[in-house]
Amino acid sequence: MSIFGKLDFTSLTPTEKAIYNYLQDHIKEIPSSSIRQISAGSYAGTASVMRLIHKMNYKSFNDFKNFVKQTQKDNEPSSDFFNSLSIDIYPSNLLQKLEALTEMILHSENILFFGVGASGATATLATRYLANLGVPGVFSLQDASWPIAKQLQNVADTLVIILSVSGETSEVLEAMAGMRKNADTKIAVITANPSSEAALLSDLFISYQINEWHVNFSDDMTSQIPAMFISEKLAKAVYKRLKELIK
Repeated sequence: MSIFGKLDFTSLTPTEKAIYNYLQDHIKEIPSSSIRQISAGSYAGTASVMRLIHKMNYKSFNDFKNFVKQTQKDNEPSSDFFNSLSIDIYPSNLLQKLEALTEMILHSENILFFGVGASGATATLATRYLANLGVPGVFSLQDASWPIAKQLQNVADTLVIILSVSGETSEVLEAMAGMRKNADTKIAVITANPSSEAALLSDLFISYQINEWHVNFSDDMTSQIPAMFISEKLAKAVYKRLKELIK
């Protein structure tokens, strides 16, 4: 989740990027700040601040402040940790989707697990599971700025498995758009948002239910337990299929 929504970072001017960084660094202070204080703090004019506000799809600075204030109020820890241990948060067709993803893995020459932040750490764990099973060509990536789309341009039979809680992270969607240009690249998504853009862009997605939790608005504390559970179940499904193929 981000106050910046689906902001196109490439469309920002250097001044707007400076304002963007200031807002992220001073997120707690936004509800009590005036536009002049934001302007002074980021060494930019009020007009530049408003241009960025509009690019973030807010009608006014007050709309932006109110949204930040309400979100800070909403983003408090709840019972979601215990809910994340319940089988009810997973889709009824989870096993069928895991079987389908297993077949995609076994028919791919290269398998990339991709995620940023905490999802990136889970992507690395999922990669280790498959590597331990001897699955060839499996690796992970957490750096969204890495030119992975260029590296995949002339590579056939690649499967990218993206882990993203919201499925709306700008950096992830930009990377997906680049990957989609290669017809030989298939994309699977593990997300808590089945209606997200990432899920809609994928060839296959596996969803689960969890509420996002952020400290200081931007520091992600959302549970990774559901994504880790799916990763473990996926590894077991791959292991089972590999044993069947050996017989």
